[in-house]
Amino acid sequence: MLVLFDFDHTVIDCNSDTHVPDELVPSIKEDFNVLSRTVQWTELMIKDCLKTCPMDPNMIILFKKLVENNHNVHIISDANSIFIETILEHYGVQSCVESIITNPCTITKHDDGTEYLMVTKLCGDNNKHSCEQCPVNMCKGEIVERMIKESNQPTAYVGDGSNDYCAVKKLSLTKDYIFARRGFALQRRLEKEISGDHVIFWNDWKELLDSFTLKNIIV
Repeated sequence: MLVLFDFDHTVIDCNSDTHVPDELVPSIKEDFNVLSRTVQWTELMIKDCLKTCPMDPNMIILFKKLVENNHNVHIISDANSIFIETILEHYGVQSCVESIITNPCTITKHDDGTEYLMVTKLCGDNNKHSCEQCPVNMCKGEIVERMIKESNQPTAYVGDGSNDYCAVKKLSLTKDYIFARRGFALQRRLEKEISGDHVIFWNDWKELLDSFTLKNIIV
């Protein structure tokens, strides 16, 4: 099975973009992409901060069980590559994930020794997506549609936000599964438009783990 995860508020219980400035400069309420242009943080400072992003032990178990059951795990996220890779590595689950589709991020060192993290759009001016509903930098629906076509496998999608809705619309409600976190935008929209045994709502990661077991995706 193809198992696709969102990242922020799905794999981890926070928004990684806002977690860094909230922890390093709690008095300033800006997201990372804004502050990184004006505030100088070293790579070590940022990565140490990212390691405090909470990942529930049951999420770690789920990753490992999915691999044990020969499923193909991928992350599709509007975060960035360095943030996601750092957090996965910290919790020892980076090897469980076959690919990460996200905004590329690089670290640039200037002659004066300062370091900057530069996040670029996954879909830039030269490779724009065609969806009018999604943010300009990423359409999860187009990504999921392509991955399903290439893999030709049943698919499970785990997410929480409004930008996950376009992705789950590409799934079949007869063979695929949607795992939407309660209390977030995806659940609220699905409750109005989509229902059935293949749509599962979860509150915490123990419930998510149990739901994968009940659907016989993992044993």
